[in-house]
Amino acid sequence: MLHDDYEKFGVWPGTNKSVYKEGWLEHFFQALTENKDWLHSVTYSQYLDANTALGRTYIPCASYDEMMTWALPTAMQRELVRAREKLRQSPDLHQRCARFMRGGFWRSFLSKYEESNNIQKRMLRTSTRLDRLRREMPASEMLDEAEKMLHQGQCNCAYWHGVFGGLYLNHLRTALYEKIIASDALMDAVEVRDTAQSRFVAVDFDADGNLEGILENDHIALFFKPSDGGTLFEFDYKPQPFNFGNVLTRREEVYHDQLRHGGVLVGEESGGDLSIHDLVKAKEKDLDKLLVYDPWRRVSLRDRFIANTASADSLWSGLEPELGSFARHPYTMSGKDGQISLEAYGTIAGTAGGLLHLQKNVKLPRGESCFDVTYTIHFDCALPSDILFGVELAVNFLTGNAPDRYLWSEHIKVDDGRLGVRGELPATKHLAARDDWQRLELAFSFLPPARVFRFPLDTVSQSEDGQERVHQGCILLPCWNLPGDGKEFTIDFRVMASRLID
Repeated sequence: MLHDDYEKFGVWPGTNKSVYKEGWLEHFFQALTENKDWLHSVTYSQYLDANTALGRTYIPCASYDEMMTWALPTAMQRELVRAREKLRQSPDLHQRCARFMRGGFWRSFLSKYEESNNIQKRMLRTSTRLDRLRREMPASEMLDEAEKMLHQGQCNCAYWHGVFGGLYLNHLRTALYEKIIASDALMDAVEVRDTAQSRFVAVDFDADGNLEGILENDHIALFFKPSDGGTLFEFDYKPQPFNFGNVLTRREEVYHDQLRHGGVLVGEESGGDLSIHDLVKAKEKDLDKLLVYDPWRRVSLRDRFIANTASADSLWSGLEPELGSFARHPYTMSGKDGQISLEAYGTIAGTAGGLLHLQKNVKLPRGESCFDVTYTIHFDCALPSDILFGVELAVNFLTGNAPDRYLWSEHIKVDDGRLGVRGELPATKHLAARDDWQRLELAFSFLPPARVFRFPLDTVSQSEDGQERVHQGCILLPCWNLPGDGKEFTIDFRVMASRLID
């Protein structure tokens, strides 16, 4: 039996040389022709028509060996690789037992990568809605188009990661979200209801056993996770289907060991017959300096308490100590149409056990592409004067260095607005991330004015041409000094999504 992906015939590195220039394909078919007296090629259907079954078998959920290894958590991958290497030291035992040393299976990617699970569950939510509307309106042509969009949003490439960039390629994730959000927007137009109304629903969106909150109108959809710091993990914009929160967290991968231990080829061509799974290549030098891993999933509305001596570098590297207990603390959630409330009790360093009550209320106006956030912090003790309260905001416009993707402000000068720049901005009431290429903008209005740290999220991932840097988004961290002698502090800010008018 012989079959392979079409990409192996010229698309993968080295295969154009071996398959065409060195003549493998021509030699292969020539050999078939020269041996046709005893070697007969048949299709699957021809074989099934001419032969009976040998017996009953049940095929397990599996794929090729490398994928089942990639699906494992990083530490388990290392253990499996070491076990296989040890087994190879005994050729006879390896021949008899290697087939039993399997890795995970495809759905393990949904546990390994929150972002993969997020896309898949987002797609399933849209699919379930489409199925319901299909039963109500079986002849709807608009639902035909919604189904087409949904199917395009099921393209598998960005749901997992292995030797290809896959999930790590932000444009692939963006394409999936675009189609899924577009499908939902079409169903908004079909479904008989007041679509301008801001709706709230509590549901276990990501199938982890905890309730998430979804706040939605006909312009935007906001997805909140109370169990993970009361954060906002998805921000869908329907007028031009786009997920502003499509950010990938920096995490450790097994192939990062190759960068740490040296021996990486930079920009060097591989031999045509060398398996892609054996290559150790990189697209640029010093990628090991980007091997920084995040302490939590990079999403929005994550609440932080940090020293006022913090810097963009210490925040980017993850070395800045977290002084509060709220960043990953579970929040309680309550909601109603147009509003969600998230609150938690916790402590911060230097308060001798004093308790803080933090509440954030998010309001989504009817028929608008913005939402308002009000933070209220109650404390029953004196607070250190050298602590800042900050709120992480995550946004991804696909690249960090293009001049048409940048930060700007109505009130302060931003010297280098590119999204891939680390730095700190002085107190401002307004800051916006603009994408002139996609004609999108996400603007923030702060009251009181906020001092803002900024830093990019760049990952190092594996691709068919070697390990590469990929921009996964940027973090904006507006911060405020807390009053040391008060008992309550309130912060208001608005987040506005818009399409730029040419």
